[in-house]
Amino acid sequence: MGPRKESHPVRRHGFVYIRAFTHGLFIGPASDPAIRERLEAEIEARSLTALYERLGDVDPEAVTRIHPHDRQRIIRALEVFELTGKKMSHWQMEHGFRESPFQTLKIGLERERTELYDLINRRCDEMMAKGLVEEVKALVGKGYTLDLRPLQSVGYRHIGLYLKREMSLEDAVSLMKRDSRRLAKRQLTWFRADKEILWFHPEKDRSKIIETAKEFFANGRETLTKEFTSK
Repeated sequence: MGPRKESHPVRRHGFVYIRAFTHGLFIGPASDPAIRERLEAEIEARSLTALYERLGDVDPEAVTRIHPHDRQRIIRALEVFELTGKKMSHWQMEHGFRESPFQTLKIGLERERTELYDLINRRCDEMMAKGLVEEVKALVGKGYTLDLRPLQSVGYRHIGLYLKREMSLEDAVSLMKRDSRRLAKRQLTWFRADKEILWFHPEKDRSKIIETAKEFFANGRETLTKEFTSK
């Protein structure tokens, strides 16, 4: 059996950490290996989509916040429901902070899609120029296998496909660029769900960012003017 498809839990960590810090998180009951093993087997037999649809039946609110490919969170939500008889969304509402216990200023940096994608493509080329292939080869030489989770992340996974001779280096780099662009799109979707984030262009809106921060630290979030939060 080959490595499982990525469910992208690690990529959401920035969003999760911010959420935990500002609103709290539901920890939940301890994991049950038997339930998890059964759910994993069901995914192999039927599909992850089938489990996602079942989660939608028992907890419609949860699926609005869980990506259909997020294997780990889908399994966890169903596990919690089976263990407690309560929906994950219910537990999160009970245990998370209903309101933020303090004022926060969240600034998001955004670019035009074409500009962002061009930067991503250039970054991938720079990674290759700085020795990404050699880095992955060195890790393998030290005994790390390509199916380890860290080596299944964007970039490492694609070079792994090349080293295993499953595709050419040119195709691996092209796929790495595509998956990096898709990752950026998903990350924007996750952060867009946070209505507290104020969005600015990192260069064009530099003065607005500075003025927004000054206004916040001087008078608090409620006093931020529309001039600084119009984006």
